[in-house]
Amino acid sequence: MSDDVLSFGLGGLRATDSNSLLRLLDQAHETLKTSQLQQERARADKAIQRIAKELRKRNVSFAPGHGPVTPGGRADGPPQP
Repeated sequence: MSDDVLSFGLGGLRATDSNSLLRLLDQAHETLKTSQLQQERARADKAIQRIAKELRKRNVSFAPGHGPVTPGGRADGPPQP
């Protein structure tokens, strides 16, 4: 994953369309799964949390497993009504 995805600023997230955010979310998940570097995994996890939060604000549904991982190991799914 490029540093651009992991260091995306909050202002950058707000200016990004929802489809691009979903692609960024997939890239961040892939980095979280495959990276051997703890620091990169931590940055990917933070990026996932920020992207998921922005998608929830926009009421964009995304598949379970595409949200931040909670301490119990469960991934957050789409926002509940």
